[in-house]
Amino acid sequence: MSWRKDIILELHDLGIGYYRKGRPDYVFRHITAAAGRGEMIALMGRNGMGKSTLLRCVVRMLCPLEGQIELEGKPLTRYSGRQLARKLAWVSTEPVGVQHLRVYDLVSLGRYPWTGWMGARTDADRRAVWLALESVGITRLAGRDLYELSDGERQRAMIARALAQDADLIVLDEPTAFLDLVNRYEIIHLLLNLSRREGKCIIFSSHDWHIATGEADLIWLMDEEGWFAGSPEDLALANRFERLVDSATMDYDPRTGQVKLVREPVMKVAVEGEGEAVFWTRRAMERIGCTLDTHHPEITITAVDRAEGTVWKVRRKSGTRQFPSLYELVHYILWNH
Repeated sequence: MSWRKDIILELHDLGIGYYRKGRPDYVFRHITAAAGRGEMIALMGRNGMGKSTLLRCVVRMLCPLEGQIELEGKPLTRYSGRQLARKLAWVSTEPVGVQHLRVYDLVSLGRYPWTGWMGARTDADRRAVWLALESVGITRLAGRDLYELSDGERQRAMIARALAQDADLIVLDEPTAFLDLVNRYEIIHLLLNLSRREGKCIIFSSHDWHIATGEADLIWLMDEEGWFAGSPEDLALANRFERLVDSATMDYDPRTGQVKLVREPVMKVAVEGEGEAVFWTRRAMERIGCTLDTHHPEITITAVDRAEGTVWKVRRKSGTRQFPSLYELVHYILWNH
């Protein structure tokens, strides 16, 4: 990585874990990586691999058992607490245990590295707080208590607090956990914009396969075979994802990068027609375990667009049938194969 000039964080042969009865108990070893400004990095791995432990070492909540972490070329241990908070912000999924804390007051806590706990806020500090609220789209919630917010709104407030710190590195532990689909992608879109537009380095852990592999610039992967780092496409070409989902009940498709449940084979089908209906028909057939085969199909399905909507015609040796929806078509195939 020596060719890079934008490095903000470096991990040098880290070993992470805990001391038990005075002896090191390693969770993971030999972690070497670098993170640059303007990058969004997803930390992936199965439960128990040490993702949260690693992130807590990066933000100095824990000390690594071996190796060294450098922030802007300086060992993490040489920063004072306030100096570190000006460089690095931490966003956890743990709830804030303060009653009747307003959103504005929470975000204002991000100015602590610049004002101190008892420091008076200047106009510049207040502008920084409002800019952070505006950046995450929650200025309308500034006067609300945290307990009144939805999970997605609360996560935005926590990210706003990190932005108010004006740190170049933001570390988040599973920022999309417990969020619905729309909020998950809105949070990731927000983080991606912070990396692209403001040059922030974003590091987040995630169990969301599609978000991590579809949106991150770099994947840090922890698995039983060791530590791996690369773009999602690099790791896919190296078959690392296939190993990550090695399970009798799951199947990884290296052509699409998708993970699916293993299903009992149903039958061979051919799908004909045009437009979106053909795509979704093929998807429905694969979902229930059918094999797409245009040469020797057991049945042929034709998606026909009509003014009143799409219908599906099924041809097989026993005759032809027609269905007004994919639900009814799927039900027919599952019960008549």
